[in-house]
Amino acid sequence: GRVAGAPLKLEVLVMGCQGAGKSLLVRRMKELCGVRVPVDILDTQPTLGVELDEFPAYDGASLTVREVGGSFVQVWPNFFDDCGAWAFVVDTSDEGMLSTAAVELWEVLNNPKMATKPCLVICNKTDAPLTTPHAEVCG
Repeated sequence: GRVAGAPLKLEVLVMGCQGAGKSLLVRRMKELCGVRVPVDILDTQPTLGVELDEFPAYDGASLTVREVGGSFVQVWPNFFDDCGAWAFVVDTSDEGMLSTAAVELWEVLNNPKMATKPCLVICNKTDAPLTTPHAEVCG
């Protein structure tokens, strides 16, 4: 547990298949929090390894976001112990990757270290022309 009066520190682990939009999501979150981001926010490269982002403290709480590249799915479990919550990003415009995303999400959900932690599944790229219909993604 947390020591009374100690600042609250939360780490959120962000995962998802390669190209799902994790980096852009984290950049946009930083921008909304007033953190300086690259001028061309859309100019992202695939994350090679792990990106760690600190967000400004708010009301005595600090937030760290750990984004793990989609091509590093085998190392995701290395970060399960330290996170207090997690997010899984799904690219709904890539129908071919939906089944892979579903399998990876299922694996994380069934890991005992993650099963009881708060989770947010983000259906990304819903505005893309070839987006999979909502009923198929959530069905």
